[in-house]
Amino acid sequence: MLRKHYEGQPLPNEVDNISRLLDSGFAMVDELLVSSTLRPASPFVDINTLLEDLDPALSTVAGPAIKLQTTLVAPESRIYGQRVDIERILLNLVFNAIAAMPSGGALSIETDVIQSPVSEKWTGATSSFGNLKLTIRDTGRGMSEFELAKAMNPMAKPRQDGTGLGLACILLILTRLGGTLAIDSEPEKGTAVTILLPLSPGGHQVH
Repeated sequence: MLRKHYEGQPLPNEVDNISRLLDSGFAMVDELLVSSTLRPASPFVDINTLLEDLDPALSTVAGPAIKLQTTLVAPESRIYGQRVDIERILLNLVFNAIAAMPSGGALSIETDVIQSPVSEKWTGATSSFGNLKLTIRDTGRGMSEFELAKAMNPMAKPRQDGTGLGLACILLILTRLGGTLAIDSEPEKGTAVTILLPLSPGGHQVH
């Protein structure tokens, strides 16, 4: 629809960014219709590259009232998985963060590399190559301990402001990719969602 409206002329940057997000959303829907037993055509995703590609679109969606900062510290960010799965995770978390900041704020996305963690909350996040650490942090309304526990419940409904939407989907994807997730949040102090995914350098498949 957007491209048809601007047929024969270049798309404005804002429209082009939104169009790219819509295309990504349609790709996610198409992927859901394909059997999960099929082997992906491109089984590896470089998270840093993906974030660089999405940055203009995410900045447009965040709007002028939200300061978006992306920090790519991880020297190696290649994981085993499908691009559409990682996009689904990122978009869900970013949209949740934006919904939690109706009056504006700050949103940061960071990557780093850590070895196998020892904390109980990271049980299952092990890789002989180390783990990619992906953190999405906002300065929104935050959550109480009760809300935090509810947000991690796959059967829970999202709050009225929309936050929490997609967490069940994210957890299912991470389980399939051998990853895990933790949420740190306090009322009026924002929320930090940290994801660990096993790295797969050199093209080695992670099972």
